[in-house]
Amino acid sequence: MNATNFGIYYDDADYTAPALNHGDEAEHRFFLEHKGQTWLQLNVINSHPVSTGGYPRFFDEDIITGSVNLELEKAEQIKSVSLTVLGVAAVEGLARLRFLELTEALWTRRQQEDTPGSLVGHHSWPFSVKLPREVPLRLKDKADSTIYRLPPSFSEKGWNAMLTIEYRILVHVKMGMFSPDYTLAANLFVLPRTVADPRQKVSESGPPGPDIDPEGWVELPAIKVKGRGMTPGVQDPDITCTVRISTFSIEDRLTSVVAAGNSEAGKNLAQT
Repeated sequence: MNATNFGIYYDDADYTAPALNHGDEAEHRFFLEHKGQTWLQLNVINSHPVSTGGYPRFFDEDIITGSVNLELEKAEQIKSVSLTVLGVAAVEGLARLRFLELTEALWTRRQQEDTPGSLVGHHSWPFSVKLPREVPLRLKDKADSTIYRLPPSFSEKGWNAMLTIEYRILVHVKMGMFSPDYTLAANLFVLPRTVADPRQKVSESGPPGPDIDPEGWVELPAIKVKGRGMTPGVQDPDITCTVRISTFSIEDRLTSVVAAGNSEAGKNLAQT
């Protein structure tokens, strides 16, 4: 295994493996090669369809599942194989903030009793990591942690700096003494999950009217309008207008405001 050393640090993952396939396939596969042969492969189940060339996409509270394959032509001294889901926020020129780190041990030397630390041939380990809905963060000027919603993947170029929030899944192969470690990294695209309550699930035609669901509407004070008749000898008409505004929320940060008007003619409405 005298391949190029792809060892990287979690805070500065400068190598991202190419994906073997993308799009609507059931799996995304990432790999490291040595002499044209794949020896380390990461398989990530694609829970949500993405466009061709896109990253595996997940929502908070999703379970990221897949497997890690190791194919060794000869026995190698390996201490451990682990998988980490990492979330990092960075502002160009400032220190990176690691707000998420979920690690799962796939294999350790203690599990190989007959030939400690030596692996050869084909090995495969399944993994399952659940994304949280919230993450605790402790800022430098505060003693206690504050709970925040898991932020979405984000990248924006400001007028003087680049701001990014990125997620990666890393497979770390820790080698024996005097041998370099190896890390296979792949990007993930993470979004917050917004679940509407029953009142928010409206049809394409809009929310039900106030006569069907009065609790879903806010009624404003009635407005009386006095008109002037054009026919001599006929009393001027009185009209009462009532406006109701829908409280239905279509999506997070997007509210549908639908106004329903009701005009009620007074008893002295002119007859024509």
